Amino acid sequence: LVKTKAKEQQPDRQSVNDATWKCCALSKEPLRSPVVACRLGRLYNKDKLIEFLLNRRAFGDGHVVAGHVLSMKDVVTLKLTPNPAYNDKDSRSSAIVSNFSDKVQPARWICPVSLKEMNGTNRFCFLATCGCVLSDAALRQVPTSTCLQCGTAFDPARDVVPLNPTAPEEIDRLRTINAALQAERAAADDARRAARLAKKAAAAVAVTADSASTTAAAAADGNVVTAPRRKRVAPSGAEAGVEAIQGPAAARRRTSPPPVSVVGGRGSINVPLPAALKDLGRAGKDVIAQSEAIKSLYARPGAQGGAQQQRGNYLTMGTFTRYAAY
Repeated sequence: LVKTKAKEQQPDRQSVNDATWKCCALSKEPLRSPVVACRLGRLYNKDKLIEFLLNRRAFGDGHVVAGHVLSMKDVVTLKLTPNPAYNDKDSRSSAIVSNFSDKVQPARWICPVSLKEMNGTNRFCFLATCGCVLSDAALRQVPTSTCLQCGTAFDPARDVVPLNPTAPEEIDRLRTINAALQAERAAADDARRAARLAKKAAAAVAVTADSASTTAAAAADGNVVTAPRRKRVAPSGAEAGVEAIQGPAAARRRTSPPPVSVVGGRGSINVPLPAALKDLGRAGKDVIAQSEAIKSLYARPGAQGGAQQQRGNYLTMGTFTRYAAY
């Protein structure tokens, strides 16, 4: 018997095309709008790519498939032209009938110029400036530097990105262009940040210069009034002991009398306790020194024309003692 080497099993080409051109490269789910593409030509569902950027461990092979995508600035939202012959119901049942029938389902999108289907058989590319998806044949037939669909200008050597490339040389070229674009974007961000900081520094210097010139002008006119410095009184007694243990701030807090509120008229003023007591004594003397007409407001007549009894002053009238006296 002669033994022959078993042939290497080759994957089905149609299955590979369906997985590459009809499914998201990250989630392996069917593509649905909005669809984005990176600079390497891979297709993603936009929501799944955002999920990957938020959590790079959300997908098992995410670091291999989309590790070069650092932000949404590294991808382009595609403008896909729907295929009129595509039927969503047929596409849902294609996974079931494909094992029993050789019928090929139409692609979901087509080229708006050549009307070729985007199914993996024809080469397609997108323009990084506008996101329009065109077939490679349409771009070769009409050599131009403006988009055939929307008229946006583009660089044929840099902005034309093939979808799902397979040649290693082409993939290396796309990687080089992507790295250069990311470096340019990082340099622009650094320059913008440096300009913003320089603007803030210039504004701060201008404000300082204006205040200095205003102060100098006022000093030249003699309008600057310098407040005298407050001399610190040497601590004595309890203040000295507290200051030696806990510092001068604690001494001031412990020895200073708490303020009290003295209500006069419609407002209230917080003054130290000794000053409040002096004001109360002074108010009583002022009432006594008033005329007879004013004093009659604060005194009630005695029984049967006797001596008048003092009701109190304006600080004590209206309290409970006044009404209890009657």
